[in-house]
This record gives sequence, structure tokens and C-alpha cells, in this order.
Amino acid sequence: KAFAADQERKAAQQKKDEEPEKEGVFTGAYALHPLTGQKVPVWAANFVVSDYGTGAVMSVPAHDQRDFEFARKYGLPIKTVIGPKDGSPLEAEELTAAFGDDGVMHDSADFSGLDSEEGRKKVAEALKAKGLGGPAVTYRQRDWGFSRQRYWG
Repeated sequence: KAFAADQERKAAQQKKDEEPEKEGVFTGAYALHPLTGQKVPVWAANFVVSDYGTGAVMSVPAHDQRDFEFARKYGLPIKTVIGPKDGSPLEAEELTAAFGDDGVMHDSADFSGLDSEEGRKKVAEALKAKGLGGPAVTYRQRDWGFSRQRYWG
């Protein structure tokens, strides 16, 4: 609660065009990875986009720049699961930025060796088979007033 109150105070003081410093706090809780059963620490962070998606956020520091910077700041582990298409190794310790390109999955159990696009589909199918989710389309509906001006002037 103290972290959330502190972030609200900082947001009120911050200018609109200013990028806030990435901050977070370990909640003391853990989530279980749905496919591996591995315990994953749960953090609260100030750079999460709360009005996008479902409200539950997963961090992928090796493959998202914001998550990469956060993990480096707090000394969190970084695990690469997608590497270059040429199959060359991608060591987390040597990364200076997140690897955000499509490539080949590795260290991903049954999904290792798959092209990342195909891997995403297979992961969604595996989650659906376990009754834990599956592929979904997220629609972003704009306010009617803005849409009306765009289409009818």
C-alpha cells in the first residue's frame, strides 16, 4: 500500500510528457508458471499499462525493453527463451538490451526448436488444453465521440 500511495503522489507531481523512473517492490507473493510449475516472484511496478489487456501482467525481461531495464535495476533473473533465427546462442548475462525480434525458441521444454511465431500458437494450445487460457483477440474500442468525428467530421 505504501508503494502504491508513493506512486500516486509522484504521478500527481509528474509532467505529462515525462517518463517516470521504473520502480517496483516485491510483494512477498509467488505465482506458479502454468506450464512448468516453477515459482515466479510477484512484483508491483509503476510502469505497467493498467488499461490494456486483462490486468494481469507477465514480465519477460529478456524480450521486452521495459522489463529488461526493471530486471537489471533490481537484480532479477533474466532468462532468454527466444534466440536469433540463425540458432546462435543468446546469453542473458551478455545482453545490453532486450531481444525483441522473432526467432527460434530454446530452453522452452516441448517448444524448444520451434519458430517463435509457431511457438506462440503451440503455447496457447497447451494452455487451452490445460483449461488455463488460450488464444484471444483484444479489441480496443474508442469513445463514440472521437469515432464520430473521425468518420463524419
